Amino acid sequence: MNRHRPIARRLTAVLLAGALSAAVLLTGCTDGKIKAVGNGYKKGDMMKLAQQAQADMYQNYWSEALGRIANTPQGYVATGGRQSTVWDHGMMIFEMYSLWMATGDDNIKTRITAEWNFLKTNFSVNELTSNFGNAPNIAIDDTGWAAMTYIDCYKVTGDMYALQVTKALIQNGYAFYKDGDTANGLWYLADSATNPADSYKSGSDVGIVSAALEYQILTGDDSLYADTLNVYNWMEQNLCRDAVKPYPAGQSNGDDFTVNTVDNLYWIDYNVNRTGRQEMNGPDGGLRPMDIKEAGSVSCLFVNMGMGVIQARLYQITKDTTYRDLALRTVEAVNNTSSPYNNNGVYVNDRDAWADGTFMGAWVSEVLTLSGIQQRDYNLVFNTAQSIGQNCRTADGYWRAEWSGGNKWVAAWGTGGSYKQIMAAGSTVCMITGAAWLEKILFK
Repeated sequence: MNRHRPIARRLTAVLLAGALSAAVLLTGCTDGKIKAVGNGYKKGDMMKLAQQAQADMYQNYWSEALGRIANTPQGYVATGGRQSTVWDHGMMIFEMYSLWMATGDDNIKTRITAEWNFLKTNFSVNELTSNFGNAPNIAIDDTGWAAMTYIDCYKVTGDMYALQVTKALIQNGYAFYKDGDTANGLWYLADSATNPADSYKSGSDVGIVSAALEYQILTGDDSLYADTLNVYNWMEQNLCRDAVKPYPAGQSNGDDFTVNTVDNLYWIDYNVNRTGRQEMNGPDGGLRPMDIKEAGSVSCLFVNMGMGVIQARLYQITKDTTYRDLALRTVEAVNNTSSPYNNNGVYVNDRDAWADGTFMGAWVSEVLTLSGIQQRDYNLVFNTAQSIGQNCRTADGYWRAEWSGGNKWVAAWGTGGSYKQIMAAGSTVCMITGAAWLEKILFK
């Protein structure tokens, strides 16, 4: 299946027991002057919708017989066999974690604990922390999603083993995927440095980078910071559309090209002498920068949201307001009414329906709590969840990927994917449970 995924003190025993409050990781707060939001929205609507979506996820992906998330080879529920990947289960854990933060529901905590107990025994230490190029860490995005999954499991269970494998996975991932040095960015695939057809780097690095920063916030251990900052800086310099940028001899025929689009969004992929692509060197899709739409894009919603989360975490760690301002810049780029991601007040599920909702929980709790956030930014979250509720739920409790309605993702997938895959459903439901978390934050 071809897809793209893209210094605080040690916490107290309260956090280790799993009783994390929404305030712990916030870098800012709202001013309490929240107006009515959404189209006919009433307080409590997001929670009601999220609880329905969560019930559907349990119905379709939770195995009562196994007491955990069912085995999902290629994202589809199956009996028998062995679960070979972490990231697909992670997409369900991400949405569950947001709803847990919104509700404190012990049932969610019990289920995440059961799933973590399964993951840490189903996979060997080598699989949890390396085995790159193979399941479960097939590419850099799988590696990042796995690290994020371990961290969410830690925050719920307090199991220090989850933090240990998080750190080891990130360290090993940097060492394996770096292009000589982390300052040169990370390759996307295990063979990117040797196979010209796969010679590219990716905004999917947001997973591993954001996890590294959250690990530091949770533990106070800054041993990952230098490499993490290197990778972040590479992404800012090479993926951000923040200036007119020329690419001499960047095309496969040797011609130059220049990207004149300046909108502060981020490219998804960056080619390095990559064969089979018109932009052989430079951003993939650089000759069509505004090709950002549902079911196809040169950018990616999760990359842009992930960068905002990374910037907010860098601000929390360093207290350098430059990072806060960058996070606000990213919010403006994604949310402004002219943005290709703002479809009449509803987010666009553009590049990756398996992962676009990944950062919604952190986006609402760490980015949309910064000073400088606008009413518009809250509205987008609630309106998107409301639109999904109106357009995406099927009669059998699955959640389609067209957040404003229609069938573009169904047509784009063909036989290669489906909204019935756990990661597609989990990504969409992340948008709903994230909205419930924001509702909890704003309407205490």
